[in-house]
Amino acid sequence: PKRKKKQPIPINFGKSVLNNNLLNQLNITKTLYSKYEDEEEASKNISQTLVNEAMDDVYKRGDDVMKGFISLHFLLALIFAGFTNTWGITFLVGFTTWVVFAFVVFWKPRQFFTRAFAGISIQIFVILHIYQFQGLGELRFFFFTAFTIMIVYQDWKALMPSFTLMLIQYAV
Repeated sequence: PKRKKKQPIPINFGKSVLNNNLLNQLNITKTLYSKYEDEEEASKNISQTLVNEAMDDVYKRGDDVMKGFISLHFLLALIFAGFTNTWGITFLVGFTTWVVFAFVVFWKPRQFFTRAFAGISIQIFVILHIYQFQGLGELRFFFFTAFTIMIVYQDWKALMPSFTLMLIQYAV
């Protein structure tokens, strides 16, 4: 048999009726709206508050995923160093990038600065891999995988610094 959909209980606010399932289920409407005098301002600010709360979890997960991927790129750089005898530059660039990213995540978790720096860090490893193999063209494809993993943040603005870094690297 078909299930009957639960209809939200309308909540009156000023002249209109708010039919928001989430707000009705959580019973937080009065608390949220009580801070604002006018309905339009309340709707705008509450919507932004809910978006910020939802994205906060996405950014936390993104920071965790990027810590793993940057660690894997450092490990990959160490493996490549064994083949190419580039231990000095690998430890200097790789370890420094890895430590600085870990510090940035600790210092400013879930912030735009951290998301942008994650992209830059992973592109630094791409540049390191290309250097380790003396510019081998196939290693330039790491750019695409590194760029794609940034999707975990769901923030297109965080892609711009790493994209700019790679444009500069290709121009040089």
